[in-house]
Amino acid sequence: ALQLPSEPLRWSGTSPAALWVSPDQWLLIDEVRSVEQLIGYCDAALGEILHNATDSSDALTCMTVEGVGARGLLAMFSGVDCDAGRFAPGQCVRTRMAKVAVLVRAMIDDRFELFVDRSVGPYLEQWLHRAAHDPKLSTLGTIEITAKLVDTGGEFPPNDLYDYAHVMNCLLYTSPSPRDS
Repeated sequence: ALQLPSEPLRWSGTSPAALWVSPDQWLLIDEVRSVEQLIGYCDAALGEILHNATDSSDALTCMTVEGVGARGLLAMFSGVDCDAGRFAPGQCVRTRMAKVAVLVRAMIDDRFELFVDRSVGPYLEQWLHRAAHDPKLSTLGTIEITAKLVDTGGEFPPNDLYDYAHVMNCLLYTSPSPRDS
């Protein structure tokens, strides 16, 4: 069953994972299903509930920040309290980093996924890499930053009933499959 977190700043599930973005908006991430399959899954799971599932695969990229100093780096350059007791696995938050809107997902103790607009992905990756290795800015230990920009095509299926008015908006992001690595 589709598990949409009802509590703010949470994420749940694995296939798909659902990240809370706002009271009526979730980002769904699936490493198994195609975009078309995920939209069909949403339609079946939500049934008669008015919803709008939008393919955001071409719009978003995901990068990982991990390592001993990952929490410190994120805390230094965002408004997020990244203390392990305050921002733990199972939580996600929208913030700004280097003037870029970012959705941060806490994965495990020192591993975070950052979802950003694809157009600013290379800029943020370079900015984070520079900040993580600048001795004037950080003495937090080793931080590994990885980002892979992957083109995953997809279109929203044509539907004459499609309307911009919606109660729920599920943004869909398909992770690259292992064979794309």
